[in-house]
Amino acid sequence: GCRGDACFAGHRGQAQEALLKVGILGGKLTGLVLAGGLGTRMRPFTLHTPKSLIPVNGKPFLDFQLELLSKNGVGRIVVSTGYLGHKIEDHLAKAGNFGIKVDVCHEKEELGTGGAIVNSLQNLPEEFFLIYGDSYLLQPFLPVYAAFKKSGKSAMMTVMHQERGTSENNCEVKNELVVKYMKGQPAGTFDYMDYGLLFFKKAALAKYKVENFSTDTIFADLIAARQLAAFETSQPYYEVGSKEGLRNFTDYISSVGGRR
Repeated sequence: GCRGDACFAGHRGQAQEALLKVGILGGKLTGLVLAGGLGTRMRPFTLHTPKSLIPVNGKPFLDFQLELLSKNGVGRIVVSTGYLGHKIEDHLAKAGNFGIKVDVCHEKEELGTGGAIVNSLQNLPEEFFLIYGDSYLLQPFLPVYAAFKKSGKSAMMTVMHQERGTSENNCEVKNELVVKYMKGQPAGTFDYMDYGLLFFKKAALAKYKVENFSTDTIFADLIAARQLAAFETSQPYYEVGSKEGLRNFTDYISSVGGRR
């Protein structure tokens, strides 16, 4: 098992060097955080607070996420906001953001996950990572980025193998490619789950319009073109998109040192 900062022992010191090796400008990653969701599963917590700002041991979830990103060699992020986005902007304006440069891209209307990416493209470089605003991922980002570069593909999805085929599983992987992706299928349909850490070449997304659509469309197109590479992880992940997820993350944070 991987606990807290142990994940990054040695890794943090090598981050700059490794990034420079793979040709990142200034030796830092840039990414997009999708934080525009309504958080319906988290009501009543989310009636007046966006998921990103749900308090965990007295600290907004977004602060834990930013701290983790900083340890992963991230220099800049774009946060895509929608529901209660002004509260996220206000928080970011006051916070130190762990040395990460943060830009906000606000959805004027509901755009779905796909539309939110397209709406943010003008603020993103030629290659970028994508995570969700309610996730906390212990898989280090740099090995995924290095594998993405090596693959030569338009995108890479980090996946987790879950053999018993839970209903969370939503994709099939063959020869280091994602070959099928479908949410909401019965348990046993798939052996892999989308872990929630992706890398994209911006050029592969240029054909889409700013409109309300899901990333499922993007994934289907990439799969059809055999351009969605897979990176398998076994590192734990946490999320605050459900009440059970929030309980588990709170327990984890308490176990690795409370407010840190």
